Amino acid sequence: MKRFASRECCSRFSPLSSRQHFLARAILWPLLGIGLGIALVPQARASDGPQIAQAPAAAAPRAAVVQDRQRAAETDLGVTPEEFRQRFNTLIDLLDKNWRLAELEVESGSNENVFNRKLDGISIIGGVSKQTGRVLSLHFAVELGREANTDFAYAVLFVSARAVTKGATTQALGDAITVVMAEAVGRLDQTPMESVTRTVGNRTVSGLASTAAGLLISVYPTE
Repeated sequence: MKRFASRECCSRFSPLSSRQHFLARAILWPLLGIGLGIALVPQARASDGPQIAQAPAAAAPRAAVVQDRQRAAETDLGVTPEEFRQRFNTLIDLLDKNWRLAELEVESGSNENVFNRKLDGISIIGGVSKQTGRVLSLHFAVELGREANTDFAYAVLFVSARAVTKGATTQALGDAITVVMAEAVGRLDQTPMESVTRTVGNRTVSGLASTAAGLLISVYPTE
């Protein structure tokens, strides 16, 4: 799991007051993800990745090699902070226009720049390359407990991941996020702490939870 901004995030979390409550709410998340998927991406599109199966048989091996090289060279999420914000808003508008992201303020860091947007029960933190200006990874600080708005947090997570992921169905992406969030909280008492990781399309989703820090979810390029 990427370690970007983890310590800085810890102080922003509320302690976990009810693991059972959180896991019970997780049952609803796949339904929410599938519902969002029907609205956001009802059909597979060419932008979701190379359609190798539709290429002539003789071109398939070469196309596969090109795809492997492109994935090996991928070191960021392929968007600038502003492009991410625009994609997020386009998708979230289908749910509630009040959930749109305002302009993201990118601050300078020692190794990479960063933006941080606090929402209702969840913070979005992005690492930004000093060289290219593109988003290197996304991190989500999720507040948990009986009063936490976990459905909204899931919607933000899902829409954010959908905005930067190719080569995965909406259901596969929703399932991966649900598993990571639920299993990470399920390991709350485990020592030492271990992250839960799932690969979906060209992205990896990773989660880690503790009583002190709450739930941290990261989305970054698949290596």
